[in-house]
Amino acid sequence: MLCLRLLGPVDIRLNQTPLVKAGRDKGWLLLAYLAATAGQPHAREDLAALFWPRLPRERGLHNLRQILLRLHGLLPEASPRAPPILIAEAHRIRLERDADVWIDVDAFFRPSPDDNPAALERRAALYRGPFLDGMDAFIGARFDAWLGRMREDSQTLALALEEKLARIHEAEGRLERAVQHAQRCVSIDPWREAAGRRVMRLLAACGQQAAALRHFDVLHALLRDELGCLPEPETVRLAERIRLGEEDSGAAPDARLASERRPVTVLDCALACLPGCTADCADPESLAARLAPALAQARAVVERAGGCVHEERPNGLTVLFGWPHADEHASRQAAHCALQLRHELAGADARVALSVGLDSGLMLVDPAGSGAWEVTERARRLRFAAEPDAIRVGAAARNALRGRFALRAVTPPAAPWPAWQLGAVRTAGTDATAARPDRPLIGRDEELDRLAAAWTDARRGRVRVLVIRGEAGLGKSRLLQAFLHGTGAATEPVVWLEAAPHGAHTPLMPVVQVLRRRLKLPPQRDQCGAAEPDAQEGALREALQALSDDETARRLLPLLHTATPAPAPGRKPAWLQALGAILLPPRQPGVVVLDDAQWADASTLEWLDHLLAAPRSAGLLLVLATRTPLDLPPALARRAETLALAPLDTAAAQRLAGMLEGEPAREIVELCAGVPLFIVELAQMRAAGANPEHLPASVQELLAARLEQAGAQRELAQLAAIMGQEIDVRRWRQLASRCGLCVQPFDEALAELVDRGLLEYAPDAERVRFTHALLQRCAVAGLPHARRIEFHRLCAALLEDEGEAPERIAQHLAEAQLPGEAAEWWLRAARQAVRMEAYVETAQLAERALAAGGRRETGLGATLLAAYARMAMGGYNDALAQTLYARARSFVTRSEAGLAEVLATLRGHWLGASSRASFQEARAIAEEMCVLADAGESDHARGMAHYLAGNTALWQGDFAAARARLERAVGLLRKSPVGVGLLNFHDQDFLATATGYLGWACWFAGDSARALALGREGVRLGRDSGHAMTRLHTLASLCSILMGVEDAAQVLEHADAMLAQAEASELTMWADIARLNRAWALARQGANGAATEVGEALARLCESYPGGAAAFYTIATEIALYCGQLAEAAQCIGRLQHSVTRTGADLFAAPLQLLKGELEHRRGSRRQARSAYRRALTTAQTQRSPALELLVWREWHARLPDAHTQAGLTAARMRGASLAPPER
Repeated sequence: MLCLRLLGPVDIRLNQTPLVKAGRDKGWLLLAYLAATAGQPHAREDLAALFWPRLPRERGLHNLRQILLRLHGLLPEASPRAPPILIAEAHRIRLERDADVWIDVDAFFRPSPDDNPAALERRAALYRGPFLDGMDAFIGARFDAWLGRMREDSQTLALALEEKLARIHEAEGRLERAVQHAQRCVSIDPWREAAGRRVMRLLAACGQQAAALRHFDVLHALLRDELGCLPEPETVRLAERIRLGEEDSGAAPDARLASERRPVTVLDCALACLPGCTADCADPESLAARLAPALAQARAVVERAGGCVHEERPNGLTVLFGWPHADEHASRQAAHCALQLRHELAGADARVALSVGLDSGLMLVDPAGSGAWEVTERARRLRFAAEPDAIRVGAAARNALRGRFALRAVTPPAAPWPAWQLGAVRTAGTDATAARPDRPLIGRDEELDRLAAAWTDARRGRVRVLVIRGEAGLGKSRLLQAFLHGTGAATEPVVWLEAAPHGAHTPLMPVVQVLRRRLKLPPQRDQCGAAEPDAQEGALREALQALSDDETARRLLPLLHTATPAPAPGRKPAWLQALGAILLPPRQPGVVVLDDAQWADASTLEWLDHLLAAPRSAGLLLVLATRTPLDLPPALARRAETLALAPLDTAAAQRLAGMLEGEPAREIVELCAGVPLFIVELAQMRAAGANPEHLPASVQELLAARLEQAGAQRELAQLAAIMGQEIDVRRWRQLASRCGLCVQPFDEALAELVDRGLLEYAPDAERVRFTHALLQRCAVAGLPHARRIEFHRLCAALLEDEGEAPERIAQHLAEAQLPGEAAEWWLRAARQAVRMEAYVETAQLAERALAAGGRRETGLGATLLAAYARMAMGGYNDALAQTLYARARSFVTRSEAGLAEVLATLRGHWLGASSRASFQEARAIAEEMCVLADAGESDHARGMAHYLAGNTALWQGDFAAARARLERAVGLLRKSPVGVGLLNFHDQDFLATATGYLGWACWFAGDSARALALGREGVRLGRDSGHAMTRLHTLASLCSILMGVEDAAQVLEHADAMLAQAEASELTMWADIARLNRAWALARQGANGAATEVGEALARLCESYPGGAAAFYTIATEIALYCGQLAEAAQCIGRLQHSVTRTGADLFAAPLQLLKGELEHRRGSRRQARSAYRRALTTAQTQRSPALELLVWREWHARLPDAHTQAGLTAARMRGASLAPPER
């Protein structure tokens, strides 16, 4: 699509890509003319005469053809399937209104079908400035006349729309919205006093008397300086009524503002009579009368400082800064105000003491300030604890003021909570260049070198102008401070100017502030043009004469004393020159810094331009620090060199965050995207132990002010913030449509947010992202809870419609305060994670589902899933897993649960019992499950229950029962291999594990050939299942069978496969089992040092799976004996015997006696060895295990051969038992 924005600076975009325009190229002017008259055909000869009136007809037509060729080369790419945008016929040319094109002029002038505020807002937002602003090409009288008419018509309509919107919002009680539209009227036509009066009246109705009076000041100065006249009497009377508190519109509070969250700073001050005061302090009336003059003076100071009085008491004030409009300097202005209060009241009445409390916070505010109670209470507590004439600052405000003001910690018991005493502003020199940096500058060596080189040139007599450009927080001021103090430039004449947003329309405000500091005057001049006493005028004149001559003093006095008549017209260059002479001596090299130059008024820039043009006998370095491009006067523009300040690279950011280490530092570096201010503030806050979810007050103020630049698109940006740091544009567009947020076409709103630096396009152009993660966090924090909940619900619904990842849907539902629905989606996300064998994420997601609550089925499913994941990671004996399984059992007992839920819960308890200490308890649980399952109709449930019963019977040494149960389990599971519901969504494939266990049972029955076949079949099934836990189970079973048949090479091969799988899935217990099996195979093969791999793995295994300790100690004993480590073998045998006795793992009772016989034989104790072999034989016969009986006779005969052992071995072999399959 081709988008043409012609109201204001020309912006032409093709498929969201800006088209480059070369100055006042007539091609773009022609396109703009055709767009403004879209659908209307124009004769070629008429266009040629319009754009080239001084050329012959043929030359004009030739130029027109060339331009049309260029335009045709660009425009067809807008949309290949749409009709052509530019229709060029033989004699006529037009821009097709129905083509793939959007023109703001067309939408702006087209009447709305109704007059609802949303439609009017959309039209009004299209007016960004004069039509074709900056494109005055002076083509000819006809074109200039048409351009003038278009500008006049568009400005008139814009004013009408804004005035109508202001009236509508005022009538409906939305005062802040009314103020915004009234101020838009003033920005469109600054000289219209009626619009200015509306702004003053609305500001006063909002409780912003100080802002209303400042607006009058600006209007007064504008009329005086630009038109040489004074405000109308009606305007002056309105200002007087506001000053006296008599102006009140009586409009209702702004409903939208009443639910807005933003950072503010609260100043609470109280006056008290000191001992010896003549007032009767016990009499409230007498005391109030005594304090009234000081209170009136305090109110005047507050109004000059831009504070909004929230509450007035007979003895004090509570004042808000940063409200109703966000202000990134709110805390600083509050601190300056507190210091000014102390200074002025101390000089006015020595018998009245002032105490001040000051703190910052994020809160809900309304026109009455009712949402400010929490931070107001903090400021009030600080004021209560302050001594007379002291200013106490809270922790949040202290973080914002640190470095700019002297702050001294107040230690207990003087303060029951953290507090600081506010001292003077930290300055170096008379021009308030900030204090010497308290830490070295990091990552700005190249920029410092450029500044130092420019200063060297200035000291040699040259004039250099540098424009340092970078977004807020990148350290422009910090760079300049480091330069001044690092190069010695601070010892030379320095003029440090600071522009501010509230002074953008006040002529020479930064310069006048410096001049007043030189004269040691208060920083603000008198309000509303009220005359100062003659004596004060004389004092000012004397102070000026002390710094300069009489003529210079006479020229500059009106800047400081507004009652003095303004200079005569045409004398402006003279007093600009006088200002330069008094601030910067022409015979010394000097530095002039204009900080925050984006807010500088035109007169200040004109003075700097004049400063460069004035004759000087010494060099000069002029540095302007700005966030945005500047419209500089000619001399400045010619000399200016731009120094772009980029975010810090990762290495420098890590060094800056060096006060923290590890994960916190990495998190801060990632979050702050290389912005030094954010890094320092967050690192200091984290180092102090503050909540990592909170933002420092200084960062909140800056980001809130930046978000306010979004204007009508602010809530659209907040919707994007709800979606995340990176936003899919298509989804955002859909959500914005559902919410009814766009007051203009979505693409235009998006382009505006990108232009304002709040968003940037991702490389694929289908996504955008916030320029800072902290900006996104601040945008979310600024939404009221109700709106935030609504946005999250809409996001969740959209993501659900599009089949998005369940975790994202759950997050939005949780933020929307729908915990039950969120729990369902957390559980879905956990189930996806466990299928991917991501057990850490599974546990986290399942536990979030548990925390969210919800339905009984969801809670039970999440409990079992979390327990299973914890067991997989921490072993069968994981404490948290056992707690979760116990909770599930209790839950099922209390409720009417279905068969699947009961079996799944009992399965968890079976795992806990078999892993802890009691196979008898585990078998009882398994038998209970068999009874329940056999009563049901699910073959899979019956198969799973009989597998668990067979598993436990095998560990108990009941080999016949084990084999019978496992045969039945395998048969049932083969009929129904896939489970449903809670039985199988997270667990292993029971057919594979039951097959492997059946193979192990067959080995004990003496059928080694079938044992190996079933073991290998189990491994194949486990591999095909794609489930890590299943594969590990089956590999462990096969390794046990292979150890029985003494095939060390095969054990080593499968142990390596097992170890690789376990490490890949981060399953520590299974990795240790694989290491133990591997060490057995190496020791069996005679490898030296195989036993060294056993110690740590064995200790971890017996802790994570004490129920399997008998198996682990059996393997460890064999390894020790293979390696000839008899002492270690004896120690393992002792622990093996303890484990068999404690857990009932009689599977290893006969092997235990065999190992004892081997140990005693190696020690040379034949009698004790024979006794051990006899006990082993008795146990094997009792357990009816042909394989164990054959194994005992074989080992006994090999160690202590005689006729008895030979006969026993022969008889065992005759019964058909085999320890290994016959070789083929």
